[in-house]
Amino acid sequence: MTELRRLLDRGVELFEPVEDVVNAVARAERRQRRRRITVGAVALAVAAAGTTALIRPFQNTTPGIGPGASPAPTHAPTAEVATNVFHPADLHFWDEQHGIVVGSVGANRWSATCQPDCRAEVRETTDGGATWTTIHARPGDFGDLAAFGPSELWAQIETCAPGADCDLTVLRSSDRGRTWTEFSHGARLSSMTVTARDEAWAIRTFEGGNLTRTLDGGRRWLPVPSPCPADDPAATAVSFPTPDSGWVVCAGEAAAERQNKTLVHTTDAGSSWAVVARSATAARIAIGTGFDDVGYAGWAMWFDERGRGVLAAGESGPSVRTLDGGRSWTPLDLAEDHFTWLTSFSFAGDAEFATVSSRAASERYSSGVYLLRSDDGGETWGIVYSWPIEY
Repeated sequence: MTELRRLLDRGVELFEPVEDVVNAVARAERRQRRRRITVGAVALAVAAAGTTALIRPFQNTTPGIGPGASPAPTHAPTAEVATNVFHPADLHFWDEQHGIVVGSVGANRWSATCQPDCRAEVRETTDGGATWTTIHARPGDFGDLAAFGPSELWAQIETCAPGADCDLTVLRSSDRGRTWTEFSHGARLSSMTVTARDEAWAIRTFEGGNLTRTLDGGRRWLPVPSPCPADDPAATAVSFPTPDSGWVVCAGEAAAERQNKTLVHTTDAGSSWAVVARSATAARIAIGTGFDDVGYAGWAMWFDERGRGVLAAGESGPSVRTLDGGRSWTPLDLAEDHFTWLTSFSFAGDAEFATVSSRAASERYSSGVYLLRSDDGGETWGIVYSWPIEY
């Protein structure tokens, strides 16, 4: 901590990429970051003959709140839909009813880009996600979102001027997203996690898996000594649910949608780290259970103070969850045969919220991004809301 403070006082901003990082890590991360706010389509025929569906329209039973909204039916695109569509990028719920989603308004295609004419929006819900209201809009394209305390938010936004380079800015809000202040420019960050009012961790994206940290509210981001082992050298995701307790996913060799990975944990704010799980290879035995090499190492991870965690695997394999601080993992059953990938996740007390993109439209459901909710620890999930986007 003393050394990091010293570097901050000197204004050091130098990053030294990790050597020999597997190129597949960067490629997979770039693909996920480009496509996390975009979709394919969904076929929700999850109730096969004699089988109970795990995905169902969510019925909100909270007193005073009506039933949750089901996804909109498949529809023919109109001119308005094709040019003015909200692409959710990330979300956070403070409790079972109050949450926000950030994203951008653009073309109605998963592969389309709205730059240089993006309109970034913040939308809030007060009824568990059944309805959403825009509370802030500005030029740009939102990416990562991180929350701290009852009202503090950090987010990264990208803006592009015609014929000029794009600018990446860290924004902060102290009123749950209604107003924002710019704090830093230039660093492309992912997996941002806030531990105190002016302190946060993130991954320095596209630089081989550099773990980075700020102690001055996001004005400057400095490199942190890597907690990753030599055989899995690239940090791909970080999550700190408390100032002292945090996890980092480390990526190693990748091939054919399989990748070696290690999970490390700290209980002293990063002063020391311990391996809690790793995949097996020909040269090493596994640590923990269910943390295998199927899929890439994950571009996002979410933990809460209870030690519950979720690791998003993108398109390359099933997302997984843990209930014991990362020692054992099981598949996160979001009917991923029908959804393409998990795009964001939020713990909210006993409730859990997730956004998932779809893969193939059906007669009943539109293609798009779906907000799901579980009240039984992820055993079953209900559809609360959908943002239709054409494939």
